[in-house]
Amino acid sequence: MGRIELRDELLTRQASRLAERLGTSEEEAIAKALDALEESLNKAAASKRTAQSMTEWILERRKRFPLKPTGLVADKAFYDSLNDEDED
Repeated sequence: MGRIELRDELLTRQASRLAERLGTSEEEAIAKALDALEESLNKAAASKRTAQSMTEWILERRKRFPLKPTGLVADKAFYDSLNDEDED
């Protein structure tokens, strides 16, 4: 395995603080932090895929089974009054 040398003083201090809080070596603290970040990114990607597939499913379903018109006429003035909008 390769060796990583931290040359950034701020990064070195962060690694030391994290290691102290975890009760581990700096290398182990960095490994845990990277694992947590990777897991977070994987969850975000999976969530995005799920949202996309749900949206695609809904759109496909609406194409196959469109909503039927109700035959009711919307009362624009009534709905505008709910939002305190003035008449045009």
